[in-house]
Amino acid sequence: MRRSGFKMRFIPLCMVALVLTACSSDDTEAVNLTEETSDTETTEDDSSGIDLDSYILAVAPDDGVFLIDHDGDTLFEWDMDGDNLGNDAKLYSDGSLVTTIKVNNPSINFGGYGGQFRKINADQTVAWEVSYSSSTYIAHHDVNYLSNGNIIFPVWEEVSSSEAADMGFSGNFDIYPDAIIEMNPLTQEVVWEWHTTDHIVQDYDSSKANYGVVADNPNKIDINYNNDQTDGDITHFNGITLDETNDLIYVTVNFYSEVWVIDHSTTTQEAATSAGGNYGLGGDLVYRFGNPLAYDNVGGSNLEQGALSQSF
Repeated sequence: MRRSGFKMRFIPLCMVALVLTACSSDDTEAVNLTEETSDTETTEDDSSGIDLDSYILAVAPDDGVFLIDHDGDTLFEWDMDGDNLGNDAKLYSDGSLVTTIKVNNPSINFGGYGGQFRKINADQTVAWEVSYSSSTYIAHHDVNYLSNGNIIFPVWEEVSSSEAADMGFSGNFDIYPDAIIEMNPLTQEVVWEWHTTDHIVQDYDSSKANYGVVADNPNKIDINYNNDQTDGDITHFNGITLDETNDLIYVTVNFYSEVWVIDHSTTTQEAATSAGGNYGLGGDLVYRFGNPLAYDNVGGSNLEQGALSQSF
């Protein structure tokens, strides 16, 4: 049964403008993105390439990526070789650009789908290009390029109606809950992963092992919160970021109207459980905020977990 109460729906933007820094110059036409740097350089090092005078990186899905000034004049445009840009592109201090790309003929095509990633060097050569898409999963929306050279991104995973029923889902249709994948783009090896389906609580089917009182399990995810989302897109991550200092992942979860905080210090094995990692919770939610109704906390009080005191 859907929980009562107001639920926000976030409206996707057709263009996202990110204020970034670009090369200082009295002549803005002379923007230079071709400083030579190592591919292994950390993304937070501002010692080369892009300097302080801010311009705007305009990300226009299906059209391209443009560096513009505050008068709206285009200073630079990235050639996407005829491919459709996804929902995200980020410009780094060495002049490289990491983008999401829409694959052709995807099996899963909710708004924001991608399935492919590309790093374009400052001289416009392609450093690497990787795909994460099949008939049963697809990367979507966002990507973070980490200081270790890996990428981390959200993924929709197909769960059949029968598999969903085994998890205590009350609807009778396929669902596509999110997962998180960390990949080495040079080797295309998946080095870490986390799955929503490993952290479910539900109060619908008492015969299932994950049956419980939702309000008593705030670190778990109520699989039936969006049980009438008949296209199956029940979670719908939009953005992801990794706090590398505290080794915590933050994801915005559109259809739960929340931000979830996940411990990235776990091993993949620990991330599938409720134990291990720096915060002792495995892959269960370390914290969540935005919508207490998503875990039946009708009073809106803070999550009561001793492990949270380590960073919150």
